[in-house]
Amino acid sequence: MAIYFPDSYRRELRKAWSERRLVPYLGAGVSAPYGLPQWTDLVMRILIDESWETFGEFWKNYQTPLAVWMTENFDFGLESLSRFAKSKFVVNTGKRQRRHFNDYVDEQLYKKMPATLPAGPTTLTAVADLIAASEGAPGGRAIPAVVSLNFDDLLETELKARHIACEPVFGKRRRHASRLGIIHAHGYLPRGARAPASDLIFTEDDYHRFALQSIHWAQVELLSLLRNGTGLFIGLSMSDANLRRLLDATADGRKSRHFVIRKRFSLNYQQQQEAARRIHERAMTGLQPDERNRMMNDAPQLEFAIDRMLKAATEIDTTLLEEMGVATIWVDEYDEIPKVLQQIPSTGKAAGPRAQRGKP
Repeated sequence: MAIYFPDSYRRELRKAWSERRLVPYLGAGVSAPYGLPQWTDLVMRILIDESWETFGEFWKNYQTPLAVWMTENFDFGLESLSRFAKSKFVVNTGKRQRRHFNDYVDEQLYKKMPATLPAGPTTLTAVADLIAASEGAPGGRAIPAVVSLNFDDLLETELKARHIACEPVFGKRRRHASRLGIIHAHGYLPRGARAPASDLIFTEDDYHRFALQSIHWAQVELLSLLRNGTGLFIGLSMSDANLRRLLDATADGRKSRHFVIRKRFSLNYQQQQEAARRIHERAMTGLQPDERNRMMNDAPQLEFAIDRMLKAATEIDTTLLEEMGVATIWVDEYDEIPKVLQQIPSTGKAAGPRAQRGKP
């Protein structure tokens, strides 16, 4: 397969670029190559750390799989587990102040970050290239703002190395016209400094407050950008319930649709075999012996059925996002995302190369 990036999509994105209303939205997939944990891993890391009496007696390699198994089999959502982990932190440390928990999450976020950058271009460097072209675009900045749903400061660090002025926006801080605003809608945790005391959208109750406060600063920013801009979602699973709610809320009267870059649904041989085993076990449950024998004869057809389901999943995902005004650009591998981003600016001069290739 090849990158699915129709000419019509490219024209719409370039039009948004020329009209200075293209807004990138960044998710955890952008930071993952730098050793930062995905949302699930971060919650699990904190849960295990704060519930040592439950998980500490097991071998280290079993701790996270056990926690994941618990969430899958007892239907615990990640937001509720993060809420439990935060409450355990308060009990264990006696520290109820917001800043103490922010410092703790900051420590866990960067704990396993390697000393050197990944080799070659990444999605993060490609986003920085796009921003550099925007800063040098004729007629002014082509990207009015960037929305990051991550806590980390990787983009700010990358832009600083390229001498591009930017401003992290979080809590009560607001955008300055002279600098590109990086809107951290869920909070901001820079490295090497004490974590800000501003709210993190991390636990279940945080998400509830965020969803219910119509005048929450991040809600106001996101609604305005979604309503007036063309979003390009990168490194996001698009499963965030609040983001989907805001997309539905701004679907009518919008100037243009949004776009998301997604990796095609696929399974390698081992994953396909495991999927077939689990499907077969579930299908055999409760059958009589003669029915089981017939099922055993039909088992080889599962490989074909799984392939069909992967194609169906792609169609379902595309259709659901289209209903929210989001068109999908498909790639086979994540390292193809830079190739997509390179095709967006029709003109523009990069603001400057990265000063060095050290730690981001």
